[in-house]
Amino acid sequence: MSTQNVFMLVGGIITVVSVIIVVVCWRIYVRRNERKARCSSTINGVVTRLIESQNSEGRPSWKPVFTYTVGRDEYTIVSSVASTPPQYKVGEWVVVRYDPFNPSDGFVEGERGPKIMLIIFTAVGVFNLVVGLVLFILAAVGVLS
Repeated sequence: MSTQNVFMLVGGIITVVSVIIVVVCWRIYVRRNERKARCSSTINGVVTRLIESQNSEGRPSWKPVFTYTVGRDEYTIVSSVASTPPQYKVGEWVVVRYDPFNPSDGFVEGERGPKIMLIIFTAVGVFNLVVGLVLFILAAVGVLS
């Protein structure tokens, strides 16, 4: 296999993988916005406890557990984001957005962890997409041979 073909293959693979990453990130973004629209009611919730775990460096990190009440029913949200130090304190009040037709579907306003990760993955995907396309095009026209 010639060097030119290797660069085209690598550029093509990077491009395809990057397109998949960007499409998945876009779908997650759309679903998050649909959920935000669905969760139109707000209520105060409270941090009831912190779940301790270990991060990748072996240090302790904490995930908050939020509780909120709609009518006579109590609901719980376990955050998907663990942090060191804890982002919240037990007893701290938060604003919960929930679906009025399905109050168990709720999220805490202002929790930024998932949004930041989505932005990072999208940016990396777009960057790699550009790199893959440039590599493929340069190899195809014979600049990289």
